[in-house]
This record gives sequence, C-alpha cells and structure tokens, in this order.
Amino acid sequence: MPLWRGTSFSGLAVAQSNAIYMNHGNVGMGGGMWLWIVISVLAVALLLVVINKLTKK
Repeated sequence: MPLWRGTSFSGLAVAQSNAIYMNHGNVGMGGGMWLWIVISVLAVALLLVVINKLTKK
C-alpha cells in the first residue's frame, strides 16, 4: 500500500480535528485534545484498513 495515501488521510484528519478543537477554544483543554487525537488515530486506522481491502481486490 502506498504511504502517501496514509499520510494524506492522516494529515486531513489532524487538520479537521485541529479545526474542531480551535472552534471549542480552551474548553476541556487537557482531556479534549487527547480525545481528538484518539479519534483522529482511530479514523485514520479505519481508513487505512478500508483502503487496504479495496486495493487488494
């Protein structure tokens, strides 16, 4: 599987989570940031699995 696909998707996920985090401001700064990091990682992992299955067929 090409790495550039993974990096572009993870970059998109990070940018999206950062935008959401910035919109919320300083509310829940500690826990909120970690929550978005976890969501981003899970979203990227899920996308990579889907891409991997699609490219293997």
